[in-house]
Amino acid sequence: MTGLAIVYGTDRSPCSIFMQIEGEGQQIGSQDLRAAMARSFLLYAHVFAMQSAYTALANAQGRLEDGLARWFLMAQDRRFVAQS
Repeated sequence: MTGLAIVYGTDRSPCSIFMQIEGEGQQIGSQDLRAAMARSFLLYAHVFAMQSAYTALANAQGRLEDGLARWFLMAQDRRFVAQS
């Protein structure tokens, strides 16, 4: 998920977005994203914060092999969701 600048209430991001594996991406306009967030923002914020925290913890404490396995699982999950 990208577009965190929209979540924070701005319309600019200092980051560039790219895909790390071959596949397809989806996009949503900023107005539509804002409308969707108005319905479920707290759930989104909770899930994003938890994912970020666990990723940071795994990167800090895990072995290289564990981090690679986690990356593969996350990539597979995202690919499965995109195909659904």
